[in-house]
Amino acid sequence: MENLPKTGPMFAKKEDILEAIEIPEYSTANSFTELFDIIEQSGEEIGSQKVYSAEELIDTIKKVQNGEMGLEYVTSTNGLRNAVEKLLEKEEASLPVAEAIVEDSLEQKPLFSSCISFGEIFEKLKEKGVINGSSKTYYWEELRDIIQDVQDGKLELSYVTNAEGLRDAVARILENRVSDIKQEDLNLEDNNFNDFADNVGMPFIADEIIDDISSDDNLIL
Repeated sequence: MENLPKTGPMFAKKEDILEAIEIPEYSTANSFTELFDIIEQSGEEIGSQKVYSAEELIDTIKKVQNGEMGLEYVTSTNGLRNAVEKLLEKEEASLPVAEAIVEDSLEQKPLFSSCISFGEIFEKLKEKGVINGSSKTYYWEELRDIIQDVQDGKLELSYVTNAEGLRDAVARILENRVSDIKQEDLNLEDNNFNDFADNVGMPFIADEIIDDISSDDNLIL
């Protein structure tokens, strides 16, 4: 029997097969987001013992990120495990920088600390759009309505979230308003008294009283 040439798919060279298969370049990922995009584009990964879907691979890697699983649970096929390890080391190296940024942000003054009027507060609220409170997220319109109800005495000050120093700013402005109103009342009383004195001729009456005292023969000075 003649030796037939080994041609066709069955006899394709290993090199040709590898060239035909597009191997995911996991090592090119600079972040886990990029790595997940590459995995999703690949669709699935054939490991040494099983075939992994993209969803399964991403879920495993996220658990490794969160410390729920060890790195050994990530398949090493096509350098995926090495890519994950590299990104983990990169994250660890950036932690001190991230912590420094957080510390700087904590040292920054609250958003509303410099506000001196409700109009200024409302402008900043509108620019911000939403404020994240301790228990919920507030849209600026909702906070504006709450503050207006506090102004009108319909709600207590405690209804205003203190995120970004908002409650403190509202309290400060309300206190300043009360102080201004009290001062206006005092000024009004002084003005009313002066008007009254002018109308009844108190300077003239006072002069007459002094003249009477001075002319009293019985007065011993």
